[in-house]
Amino acid sequence: MGFGQTEIDLNLTPATGTPILYQGTQPFGFLNMHMSSRYKRFLYGFNVNGISAEFEGVQVTYSDYKTDLGYRVIDKRVTFDIVGGYRLVNFFADIKYSTGHVVSTLGLESPFLGVTVAY
Repeated sequence: MGFGQTEIDLNLTPATGTPILYQGTQPFGFLNMHMSSRYKRFLYGFNVNGISAEFEGVQVTYSDYKTDLGYRVIDKRVTFDIVGGYRLVNFFADIKYSTGHVVSTLGLESPFLGVTVAY
């Protein structure tokens, strides 16, 4: 678990109006929590990521949540896992500029299934 410093390079150029340009650093703007473990051949874990930044009339918020379960099929020199879980991603932007105001929200969520091979 930890906080991190985030570098932001934003260049929004609308068809009409003033472009919004920002390049800088947001200290402690990024949150990351990750946990994964194993009980015998069963795998489980979760991952949480998020960032919130506000500058020059722009507010951006992003969050990403994931939980997963798995089963280790092969545990030799090469490992082979079957993994499934659920993921939720949210993005929000509130942009104010000289000729207007734009608010955008995007959310994606879905179960997933996959394999992991490590050697």
